[in-house]
Amino acid sequence: MKQINVNGIIIEVEKKRIKNMYLKVGQDGRVRISAPLRMPDKLITEFANSRYDWIVKQREKQSDKASSVPPSIEYVTGDTLFLWGKPLTLYVEYNHKSNSVLSDGDKIMLRLTGNEASAETARRKSLLDKWYKEALYKAIPEYLDKWLAAIGLKPVVYIIRDMKTRWGTCNVKRRRICLNLQLTKLDPVCLEYVIVHELVHFLEKSHNRVFKAYMDRYLPDWRQRKARLTMRQ
Repeated sequence: MKQINVNGIIIEVEKKRIKNMYLKVGQDGRVRISAPLRMPDKLITEFANSRYDWIVKQREKQSDKASSVPPSIEYVTGDTLFLWGKPLTLYVEYNHKSNSVLSDGDKIMLRLTGNEASAETARRKSLLDKWYKEALYKAIPEYLDKWLAAIGLKPVVYIIRDMKTRWGTCNVKRRRICLNLQLTKLDPVCLEYVIVHELVHFLEKSHNRVFKAYMDRYLPDWRQRKARLTMRQ
């Protein structure tokens, strides 16, 4: 099978008895083009180049899907949870006067009202997610203020969501960024990378060379940080 290289992306090309060209990005990130038998290689390459931004976007979506699937956790005593990249052991206690979550060294204490039979997994998860969200809200302003000033942007609104396929999103028109709740579980360098990434989109919407040049300028090690996101470390 023939291959072409488009700005560092290897694309597999297969010629078939078809009338039109088709482009596909698989779940594994592999890019394939099906083209008519007599289609000149030059036209195939031009087609691939014209779809470069779309290819990059689709590969990032597939990468985010693979990296953002959370492990199966029951939220019971003995489970390992993470806070800012550090593993903590969960301890669940019952029959307290109020619900609360606190960290103590290498432990997370989840204290619940009622007995064990009344504490469904969804309830335990909800309380811990609220605790994670509060931690993220406390961490964001330091990084956001730093990079708004460094990049030279006006203030933006930020929100937190438990997203399944994206670490962050940006709405330039509304001057708003959205950050994934799961970032609270990763090393803070990942949170900083996502914030810078979304803010740079206020300068350049696409993930093109201009965007990457801005990232190189403001956060030279952004590729390494992005790799840590993919590995969820």
